[in-house]
This record gives sequence, structure tokens and C-alpha cells, in this order.
Amino acid sequence: ATVRGNRLAVAAKAAEVRNHEARVAEAEKRVAAGVAGAQAELTVARLDLFKARGDLLQAVTDYLTSDAKLRQATGTLVRE
Repeated sequence: ATVRGNRLAVAAKAAEVRNHEARVAEAEKRVAAGVAGAQAELTVARLDLFKARGDLLQAVTDYLTSDAKLRQATGTLVRE
């Protein structure tokens, strides 16, 4: 995978996290309103959010790894 591709993957995964956060917020409102079945919906929404966050972390890790490998290959990796 390329650095550019990994950067795009991070942006896509971040958008997915935002979408799942909105789903959780909506489900929380439905639970607060006492809507039947809303608690199960909230549980699923939270699980989906946790998975999306994990996917985002993996995408960030992949991006940072590919960036470091590119810098190493081009001789621009500098220790701080």
C-alpha cells in the first residue's frame, strides 16, 4: 500500500467513525425517549462504533508505518 492510499484510508475510516458516533447519539435519544427496542439498537450501535474506532487505529498505524518506510527508503527519516 502506498502512503497516499493509506492517507485516504485514514480519512475514510475517520468518516465512518463520525457516522457511527451519530448513530450512537441517535440511539441514545431513542432510549431516553423510551422507544421499544432502542436499548438493543444502542448496544449494536456502540459495538459498531468500537469496531470502527479499531479500524481507524489500524488505518493510522498502516499510514504511519508506510510513511516511515518511505522516509527510510529516501534517506529522510530523522531521529528526534
